[in-house]
This record gives sequence, C-alpha cells and structure tokens, in this order.
Amino acid sequence: MMSKSTEGDFEELEREWTPDEDGIPFRRAARVIAVDSDERILLQLGHDGDDAAHRWWFTPGGGIGPGEDPREGAVRELAEETGLRIAAERLEGPVLKRQAMFHFARETRRQDEQFFLVRLSEEEARQAVAGKNTEWTAIEKEVLDDIRWLNIDVVENGDGLENVPVYPECLGAVTRKWLAGEVSAPTEISDHSG
Repeated sequence: MMSKSTEGDFEELEREWTPDEDGIPFRRAARVIAVDSDERILLQLGHDGDDAAHRWWFTPGGGIGPGEDPREGAVRELAEETGLRIAAERLEGPVLKRQAMFHFARETRRQDEQFFLVRLSEEEARQAVAGKNTEWTAIEKEVLDDIRWLNIDVVENGDGLENVPVYPECLGAVTRKWLAGEVSAPTEISDHSG
C-alpha cells in the first residue's frame, strides 16, 4: 500500500494520465537507453507502490507533456532521474517505439513510448549512478529501488536478475543491433506486460 506521504503525489501522478476513449489512463513517454563505453545499459529497478513484489528493470524516462518534443522530454527525464544533463542533439533515434499496457499504481495503464539511445563517456557513466543532483518526485523516491549498469547479455537473458523482468523484453537485442549498425529505423512493438 502506498504510504500516506505519497497520497498527494499519487494524485499528481493521476494528472499525468488522461483516460483514453476506452477509459484506460494514457500518456506519452520518452525514455533513454544510456550506454557506457563497455556497452552496458543503464537501468533502474522499481516496484509498484501497492505491490512491492511486482518489480521490474527499466530505462530512465517518463511522461512528456502536451506539445513537448520527445527528445527534449527524454533528456529532461534523464536529468531528473540521474542528475546527468546532456544535449538533446546527442540522442540517436528513436531506436524503439513501444505501445505498452501494464498495471501500475492501482490500475491498468497505456503508454506510448519513444526510446532514444545515447553513448556516454566514462565520467558521464559514473555521474549517472552517483545519485547527485537528481529531482525525484516523492513517488519515485518510494518506488525506485536501484540504478545500475547492466551488461547487454544480462539484459537479454536475465541471468543474475533474480527473475525480475526487464521491460521492454527486447531492450537488449534492440540495443545490440543499434550499436552494431544493423538497423537505422526504430523497432516498433506492442507490449502488454508488467
């Protein structure tokens, strides 16, 4: 159950999501696939505030406002969640577009996401997990448990993740193909998980 301290922030979260024509809360989102010089992916571990056993790994990112450019939203979210500030021009892609449906914060939600890739220097990679200059909301403070660099093989096969899924499930494969130059257009998926 979400703590009393986050009930007001839960109401703020609800304002980000507007009911779609079918009544399901919906928002647009932008995410960053940050890759370090060892080709590891930066992922966050989170859980549902109402169900701590419902956990998953995911990339930094979040909702974007009406009229907000997805690239600008992606770098804003990266800065808020990691403290790392980069120029939107550094983003590659979008490399992945996902229509997702998942259960979070008491109900099923739908989110259209664009994922952008950025290659970080060693110093930027250290900054991204240092936990400094972040701007987490109260809900993020409650539901985000960890942030770390994970090897692409681990992201793809889940070894060592204690059966905690990575979303989207194709993240490792898409990232590997993009880094190898095997694709130049975004992969598009529909995902009803999490």
